[in-house]
Amino acid sequence: MGPTHCAIALLFAAACSNPETVPNDGGAGESGTSDAAVDAGSVVDAAADAPVDATKTFCSTVDASFCADFDQYPYIMTLDAFGQGDASLVTTSFVSPPQSAHFWAPAGKNGAFTGQGVQGVGTHLQVELDLMLSTSGLTTPVELLRFSVSQSGSTRNFEYVITSAAAELDVGVFADGGIGPTQPVPATLPPLGAWTHVTFDADCVQNGTVSLAFDGTTAVTYTGDLSLPGGNATANFGFNADAQDAQDALSVSVEAYLDDVVIRLTP
Repeated sequence: MGPTHCAIALLFAAACSNPETVPNDGGAGESGTSDAAVDAGSVVDAAADAPVDATKTFCSTVDASFCADFDQYPYIMTLDAFGQGDASLVTTSFVSPPQSAHFWAPAGKNGAFTGQGVQGVGTHLQVELDLMLSTSGLTTPVELLRFSVSQSGSTRNFEYVITSAAAELDVGVFADGGIGPTQPVPATLPPLGAWTHVTFDADCVQNGTVSLAFDGTTAVTYTGDLSLPGGNATANFGFNADAQDAQDALSVSVEAYLDDVVIRLTP
């Protein structure tokens, strides 16, 4: 991970049936994977899974711009993979029963990812999720988590990038299309092999603060001019189990479970 690198903000092609949520390709924009390259067999439609009483799921109790507990429609996210990667719903491990999302990417040019966006009025982004990550000896940078807020062509982009030895939050203040250099901020690594509650908070104002925490312990914080021009906003969340650079291959396998994703975009 160099001192600066170019990053591309998440783009959204169309709106979902819910006008305040839009689909997100998670890591495809960064990895350079086109839709044609995605293994169609790895795309999961959670709505087709076994019936679950949606009135009793985790998300039925949450007030948020978007929520996904991977248990039943409409509390879903699209899961994607490429190469020999796999993304699927499983019942073997979860935080809220009966399901979670499972991601598996063996060493090589393989990957699995998901993402979601919401639209609204506001510049304060909060994301909560439960994550269980397993990898060892990882030398290829992986953009594990991505968050952004965009208004009127300007984007504030935050990418949490890890190897087994180090982690950083790459902060990007982009205008006119969302491309530009980022500022790396040293961070601590996430716990491995156990469910961890992840909280992200970004206040995109002139003297705004961004923070990322695992189980309540701060992994990184940054304060700077994150102000946006105003207007309707789009907020993005992405999870990636693949190499940050499309030219790279994973040095070792990466496995992860994801559950109970909550996104809030507020003034």
